[in-house]
Amino acid sequence: MKKHDRSGSGTPVLISIQKGAELVGVHPRTLRRWIAEGRLTGYRLGSRAIRVDKGECFSLAQPFATAGDPR
Repeated sequence: MKKHDRSGSGTPVLISIQKGAELVGVHPRTLRRWIAEGRLTGYRLGSRAIRVDKGECFSLAQPFATAGDPR
C-alpha cells in the first residue's frame, strides 16, 4: 500500500473534503473552516469541487498531551 503523504515528485495527493475529514476524524465543515482560516490549502477543481492535500490534512491532526501523558 502507498504511503499517505505525497508522491516522490512533491505533487500533492488531492482528496475530497469528505475523505479528508474522515481520515483525521473531524466534520467536513471543520476542514472548510480550516481552509477559510488559511490553516489548510484548498484546491478548486472546476466550478464546485474542492480538494485538499492528504498529507496536509494529516499534518494538522497533531497529538496533544493529557494529564497522564508527560509529552
